[in-house]
Amino acid sequence: MTKKIISYSQNVLDKTLNGSIPLKEKDDLTKKLFMLFEYYNKDITVKDIVKKHKISRAGFYVIKKLYEENGSVGLIKKKTGPKHNYVRTESIKNLVIRLKYLDPNLSGAVIAQKLNQQGHKISIKSVERIISELKLVKKTSITNQKI
Repeated sequence: MTKKIISYSQNVLDKTLNGSIPLKEKDDLTKKLFMLFEYYNKDITVKDIVKKHKISRAGFYVIKKLYEENGSVGLIKKKTGPKHNYVRTESIKNLVIRLKYLDPNLSGAVIAQKLNQQGHKISIKSVERIISELKLVKKTSITNQKI
């Protein structure tokens, strides 16, 4: 599939190139679009673009490829890191619930130890997080509390 590059009339380009637009220091999207604007209008060479914007040549071509494949949406920074939870999976949560149900007095450390003995690698902090997220705390009756 061939991408069609839309070109504007020279009148619009003249007005744009002669004018100015305020850029915020952390506005990566606008900076990337400006680099591509310079490139596609052949105002400046790739070598000069990467030098001017302090990025690598490969980095520029990554930006160019993202733009050509996805448009300006492809240039927006995406959240880094894992996309889902690898440690606190549903099966681990179910095991924590089961252990907490069988013995409500078990601490997060004891549950983590039991799960590690069963071959599930999980930290105490992760177990405690599961307990707090699912609100698996032992309810005390009013008669047991001191008034």
